[in-house]
Amino acid sequence: MKQIMKYGYKVLYVVVFGGILVFSACSKKNKRKITKPEIVAEITADGLHRDICLAQKEKNSAREMILLEQAIKEFAESPHVATYTLRLADLYLEKDYLTKAYHMYDNFALLHPTHAYAEYAAYKAIVAQFRQTLKIHRDCDSTTTEETIKLCNNFMIKVFNSHYADHVQDILNTCKERLMEKETYIFHQYVREGKIQSAGKRLAKIKKHFLADVDVFESRILFLECLLAKAHDDTDRAIEHIELLQEKYPHSPFTHMAVNSMRSTPFKA
Repeated sequence: MKQIMKYGYKVLYVVVFGGILVFSACSKKNKRKITKPEIVAEITADGLHRDICLAQKEKNSAREMILLEQAIKEFAESPHVATYTLRLADLYLEKDYLTKAYHMYDNFALLHPTHAYAEYAAYKAIVAQFRQTLKIHRDCDSTTTEETIKLCNNFMIKVFNSHYADHVQDILNTCKERLMEKETYIFHQYVREGKIQSAGKRLAKIKKHFLADVDVFESRILFLECLLAKAHDDTDRAIEHIELLQEKYPHSPFTHMAVNSMRSTPFKA
C-alpha cells in the first residue's frame, strides 16, 4: 500500500510539474504575440513641404531630391507641384542626371506653357540635351545632336527675343558643326575607300541639311564638291568649284585646301 501511494505521489508530481512547464511555455508564447502597435505618422502635403524647405535650407540635395520625388508622386494636385518639378529638374541637372533632367524640363514646358518659368524650362531642356551630346563621340550615333538641333530651332521660332536666345544660338551652331564634322568624316571615308557613289549620296545629304547655312558651310561643301569631282577624274568640274571658292571665299581655309588637293595624287577607286 505504501508503495502504491509513493508511486501515486510521483505520478502527481510529474503531472503538476509538466503542467507548470506547459503553462510557462504558453505564457511566453502569448507574450511574444502581444506587440505594441506601431504609431505611423501621417504624411501630409504641408508636412512634406516643410521637410523639402528644410532640406533645401540645409543644402541636403540628396534628401531634397527624395522628398521632391515623393511629393510629386503622392500630391500631384498640390499647388506647389510645378515648383517641385522645376526644382527637381534643376537638381537632376546639377547632379549630371541629364536624361532625367531633360525629360523633367521638357514635360514642364509642355504641361505649363503659360507658367512664368516655361521659357526657362524650355531653355534648360536644351542645355540638358546638349550636355548629353558632349558625352557621345563624334563618330557615334548623332540622334541626340539632331534632337538638340530641333529643340533649338523650335525655341528660336517661339521665343526668338528671349534673353536665352544667344546661348541657344551658340548651342545650335555647335551642334550643327558637330553634325557636319561627322558627315564630312563619313564622306572622306567613302572617298578614301573608293566608294564614290556612296560619297556622292553622302554629299547630297550634306547639301540638303546644311546648304541653307550659306555663310557657315557653303565653302566646306564646295570643297567637298571639288574632292568628289576629282574622285570622278572630272578636272574641269573640280576647277569650277575652286574658282567659285576663290571668288566667294578667298580667305577660307577650304579654298586653300581645294587648290592644294589638285596638286596632290588623284584618288584611286
